Amino acid sequence: LTSNRTQHDIARNFFDILNGSHTWSTGGSNDHEHWHAPHQLGDDLDGQTEESCTTYNVLKVARHLLQWTGDAHLGDFYERALLNGLVGNQNQHLNGDGGSFIYMLPLGGGGLRKPWSSAVNGNFPCCWGTLSETFAKLGD
Repeated sequence: LTSNRTQHDIARNFFDILNGSHTWSTGGSNDHEHWHAPHQLGDDLDGQTEESCTTYNVLKVARHLLQWTGDAHLGDFYERALLNGLVGNQNQHLNGDGGSFIYMLPLGGGGLRKPWSSAVNGNFPCCWGTLSETFAKLGD
């Protein structure tokens, strides 16, 4: 955190655009690892929504903004996105292998299931690092 007003304004503008036109009620904000046209979220509901790394990084922005401003709305967003998009992405009891994470949180409705992954058989998605760090930071 710095006292640089320009950096604050850039971060706030990004967060406001994202949260105002690209974010679902869960706090997640993307489909197939990128953002589509604003205010068209219904067009993007499928099995590849809400990448956990994106949620992780947006939470970092929200956390800094919250520390800068003390805005309670940012705290509400942080809680919603953390619980829905990250904490809900862990399954400690899958296949008895010590736990698994998901890469995407499918929001597309009927018949979609969370695509659990595990390190068994060499399946190690990139988001495991950020998700592991998230769980380590829960005491913050």
